[in-house]
Amino acid sequence: YGPLKLEGLSWAILAEIDKSEALGPIGKMQIYMGTLGVIITLVAALLAGFVAQAFARPIGRLIKASEQLEAGESAIDVPVEGTDEFAQLGTLFQKLAQRFNGQNQLLEEKGLENDTLLKNILPESVITRFRQGEDPIANTVQQATILTATVLGLAQYSSSEKITTAFSALMSEFDKVSKQFGLEPQSMADETYLAVCGLSDVYFDHKHRGVNVAQEMLRILQSVNSQYQVNLRLKIGVHSGSFVAGVVGTEPFTYKLWGDAIKVAIQLPEEAEPNQIVGTQPIYERHKDRHN
Repeated sequence: YGPLKLEGLSWAILAEIDKSEALGPIGKMQIYMGTLGVIITLVAALLAGFVAQAFARPIGRLIKASEQLEAGESAIDVPVEGTDEFAQLGTLFQKLAQRFNGQNQLLEEKGLENDTLLKNILPESVITRFRQGEDPIANTVQQATILTATVLGLAQYSSSEKITTAFSALMSEFDKVSKQFGLEPQSMADETYLAVCGLSDVYFDHKHRGVNVAQEMLRILQSVNSQYQVNLRLKIGVHSGSFVAGVVGTEPFTYKLWGDAIKVAIQLPEEAEPNQIVGTQPIYERHKDRHN
């Protein structure tokens, strides 16, 4: 190929193109790059969201477990996945939660033991006042019936195991029947049993309840003697009157009853014959038409 030469003629070729046609590829490139940038941004955002969720999921589990622990829930399970730092933290939290639950269980058991001990020492109506730190705790009981019983025949048995078993069974049955009739057993030394009707709760028929328990105690005595092949006897006294009851001492503390009515009731069994019930004048007046 070569230039065309004609004599007397000068010529040239002029090429024209539209601007839009010339810049079209550039515009397409810009649209393409912009779309690609948006897509890359969206993909990056989605990936970041997934990564953030994966990163935050163990933290959320720990937060939820902490809230459960704070609420006092005992069954707390923290799923542990993998071996990274979050998994190690979850395992540690699981162990701490188990130890915390174990400590709580021990505290609950100790609390139950303390409740049982308090109930063996104090009437129900006094336990709440004692826990609240009230001091002194004392009440004047205006109308109540005091039952006292002396067990005879314990010393005649050489087998301490046999007589201890029989004596324990006798006292347990006495406690059951006393509580059944609304009497509250009190701690006494040696072979004396004492229970009071009207100490915590008011009973208008407290005298009748006391005599009923005394009669049941004689029936229980026969049953225990027959079951354990022993020959124990009872002297029972029933008295009614007013007295003072209160918590005495600090370490250890005891619940004491005192007053003339208590003195009379404790001495009353001495006036009875074996396996006999003796009542004072108030008891006699209440039951003279019912019993001999």
